[in-house]
Amino acid sequence: MKFESIKDCLDSFIDGYSTSEALIDATNASRQSKESLEKLFDEQLWIPESYVFDNEEDERYYKALAQIEERLVAYGLIYNERYC
Repeated sequence: MKFESIKDCLDSFIDGYSTSEALIDATNASRQSKESLEKLFDEQLWIPESYVFDNEEDERYYKALAQIEERLVAYGLIYNERYC
């Protein structure tokens, strides 16, 4: 599947049963701007390798947000000059 927009890519994470907090945050940031979405990733995902999460919920949030960022990068939808 090829995604032409950030919205389409984010929508692909919705499974019909639940939506993760990371997906909600990413969707809300993308509604503001592509730059806001990139800022969210930069602020939340750049942590030291030795970082220890406070709890499992924080670690799940981090992993879900990283998965979202990875897919958006793979399709060239963020960290570039193209506006989607």
